[in-house]
Amino acid sequence: MADEFVCCGLHAVCERDAMRQAEAAQPDYFDDEELDVYRGRAADAYTDAEADEFRDVLYTMLEAEVPEWLLSLQHRGVELPDSVRAEAMQMAAQAAV
Repeated sequence: MADEFVCCGLHAVCERDAMRQAEAAQPDYFDDEELDVYRGRAADAYTDAEADEFRDVLYTMLEAEVPEWLLSLQHRGVELPDSVRAEAMQMAAQAAV
């Protein structure tokens, strides 16, 4: 079978299985439907005001929600602005601790 996969065993939950489940699910919204207007926009093509729209959503959620929000944006085809990415990744990393 071409799609056969052996888990590396280094993670509590197999990353590939988690990604498959996430891909199959409909994206969750975090009261951020307005960000869908940026679908297809490149991460480096946002104005400061547009990036602030993402920050407004980011800083209203719990750190534990950030990884799910990032997946939701990915599933919706919305790239996070470059200027917000580091902040979001830091929060997501803190949530994993």
